[in-house]
Amino acid sequence: MWVLFKITPRANIAVIHLPPTPAATPLSHDIVEDRATSPTTTHVPSDPIPSYPLSGHPHSKTPSSTPPTQIPSAYEITNPPAWFNDSIVNTSLFLLSHILSCPEHGIWICDPQTAGILYKSSRNKEESVGTDVLDAMTGKDFYIIPICDGLLHEHERWIQRDKDEERLKKLLDEADSPAARAVFLRDCPDMNPNRNLVDEKQGSHWTLLVIDLRNHERLRVRRFDSLCSAGSSSAHANKAVAKDILSGVKRVLAVHDGLGRWQDSAAGSVDKNTPNQMADNACKHDGGGACGPFVWAMAKELAQYIIDAKCESPAAYSNIKIELPEQFKDMWNWDSMATRRTIRGLVDRERRIRRHLNKGEDEWFVWRAA
Repeated sequence: MWVLFKITPRANIAVIHLPPTPAATPLSHDIVEDRATSPTTTHVPSDPIPSYPLSGHPHSKTPSSTPPTQIPSAYEITNPPAWFNDSIVNTSLFLLSHILSCPEHGIWICDPQTAGILYKSSRNKEESVGTDVLDAMTGKDFYIIPICDGLLHEHERWIQRDKDEERLKKLLDEADSPAARAVFLRDCPDMNPNRNLVDEKQGSHWTLLVIDLRNHERLRVRRFDSLCSAGSSSAHANKAVAKDILSGVKRVLAVHDGLGRWQDSAAGSVDKNTPNQMADNACKHDGGGACGPFVWAMAKELAQYIIDAKCESPAAYSNIKIELPEQFKDMWNWDSMATRRTIRGLVDRERRIRRHLNKGEDEWFVWRAA
């Protein structure tokens, strides 16, 4: 069973119009996307978008222990081919999880920061997720995890930092006075622990990792890559990151749930029917930056598929296969600009709700009228 979404066509628009505020009940697992013709220019809002913490009630007046960070503007969301950074992916996936009530339906949608911790925990036994993440992972049948190849580059920097710090400590210990240490740091800026690292490679591509935990004998893993090129450097990097994140997930499960029997290390195969973010994208001016919107849209598609099957019957739920049908890309008819508008509408809706429930206070984010 695979369910596509209802589409509500609208007239061509030059600025983004917010969708009507849904009722307080779940959205019947249906998020309507704006399929208006993608404009080449969009309204540039002046208000920053909050990156919400992934703990606590989303509309609570009292923030969680981790204060939300801020994104400079919402321009990146609705202006192709702008790149989705960690904060945008974090915020958009959080809102998706909340609106679809994913935890109540056995789905854990991971955020990029937690994905990074899982990645590091596969290499460092001292690295561990917090109790709030452990609680979120417990009792779920499906994990949906965003993958960025930037984690691989970051790991290379961690290794270099460790080597540099060890070498620096040894050299400074050999310096016979504070003055000698100061001269050393002045003449050897590359060894300064407070230096700004230059030429650091950043992530270049987002993909999606989905883990099916219903079979307690073996994890079923599937990756969705919108570039779909097994020979590309980003494909190799994302596969390596996915493999380590999967190892981190298994380590957490082994420690927390005592489920240490998952010993396979495969990162899962890329679904061969995954749409391409350029060739199968109705928005033709969003090629290089479309991987972020794609990850969100595919996470939405998979989450709604799982939820619809679970609501239909136990038999339908047990027959779920995390794989795309052969004609999926033609049936889906994806438009990354429509996805960008949908995300922006959800963020604006969340802002309105928070301001209403918080009596106009701005405790969670800085807000200015556009």
